[in-house]
Amino acid sequence: MSSYAESYDSGPQGCTMVIAWLGLGIAFVIGLALVFGAALGDNMSLALGVMEQPHAEARHVEAPAIRQCLDNNGPYMIWKHKFAPTWYLICQIDADTWGLQAVNREGVEKTAFSPGDGSYRALMDYLRGFATKFKGGLPWLQ
Repeated sequence: MSSYAESYDSGPQGCTMVIAWLGLGIAFVIGLALVFGAALGDNMSLALGVMEQPHAEARHVEAPAIRQCLDNNGPYMIWKHKFAPTWYLICQIDADTWGLQAVNREGVEKTAFSPGDGSYRALMDYLRGFATKFKGGLPWLQ
């Protein structure tokens, strides 16, 4: 009759197999993170989880600066369309220039631009026609 220790312990081979499987699992997780992180990183606004779309850059030269401003500083304030599920993330790009990023309920960017001459007044005049200041949670972050 063998003892418990003899039947349970498979010697150095058992320990080596456990370490090998753990190593493979860790390598797999790191590989997934690298593949999906790189794929999302090119189109994902970091701080707010917004999926960027090519329309903004194709139509508005200031779009990258607005995205960077939001990533670095977060929104100065948020407005929401009165009827449509669209949120406007407002950012002050520099001392004289303001911009907005329009985002739908799923967190997908619709566009990013500076209305009019890029001033705070032009931005507010633009938004007041169809949006109101928003103080809730962003649905794509819920």
